[in-house]
Amino acid sequence: MGKRASPPIRIRRAVSGDGERCAEIFLHARQAAFPGRSAFEAEDYALAVAEDEVWVAEIGGLVVGFVSLDLAADDLRLIFVHPDWQHRGIGSRLLTAACQRLDRPARLSCHADNRVARAFYERNGWIPEAGAESFVFYRK
Repeated sequence: MGKRASPPIRIRRAVSGDGERCAEIFLHARQAAFPGRSAFEAEDYALAVAEDEVWVAEIGGLVVGFVSLDLAADDLRLIFVHPDWQHRGIGSRLLTAACQRLDRPARLSCHADNRVARAFYERNGWIPEAGAESFVFYRK
């Protein structure tokens, strides 16, 4: 018997019904990335994406990740994949979709102590900006 094919990853524009699941992903992914920090709350999601365009990754009808964009500033603001769904190419697919929506050069920021995220961005062609106080990447 061969391997069973995984359901495809579908990237689509978020709809109002996706907010609760995206907030859950935002909370769990931040807690996983920064263990021991207790200041994270699900309500932070709505504030963080209030002015952004949001796209989601969906597998078999379940939203498993999202990306938010500030198109006016050409900034990728947030990208999160639920910890249970990481390391399956979902983040890379979201990043590719984001790059298709942003003009170049595009920018993103991440916490300097988030080594996993920094490595992910570099693997996907983003370049650290020289002299930036926070960890800022850009993509030509």
